[in-house]
Amino acid sequence: MFKLFASKKREQNAVSKKIQKMIQAKTLPAGLDEYFYNFINILFSKGQKEMDWLEFSPKEKQEMMTSIEDMVLERVSTERRLNGLDPDDIMKRFHPEDRLKGIDLKIIEAYLNSLKSKRR
Repeated sequence: MFKLFASKKREQNAVSKKIQKMIQAKTLPAGLDEYFYNFINILFSKGQKEMDWLEFSPKEKQEMMTSIEDMVLERVSTERRLNGLDPDDIMKRFHPEDRLKGIDLKIIEAYLNSLKSKRR
């Protein structure tokens, strides 16, 4: 990883390609995935000057970020991925039938009855 900052361009390019392959193959060691995501995200957001040494096109930058994001998301627990999200935003993505799957019929009936009593 430290060779990304080597003084020789050849070493920078070699390690950059190796890391790209690891990211695409999702073989980057656990723990480094989030580090690289944050590291590269910061570099990409700073603009082209800081990224000259990687010689990535805008499309390659986007592909690399997407690959890293996918790898990080696959390794993060469901609880952590959902932490801080608004339940209404999550539920909007599901059809009504999907929202109700797994809920006991008595709970659904009790909820509907409480809604009916509020309307009266």
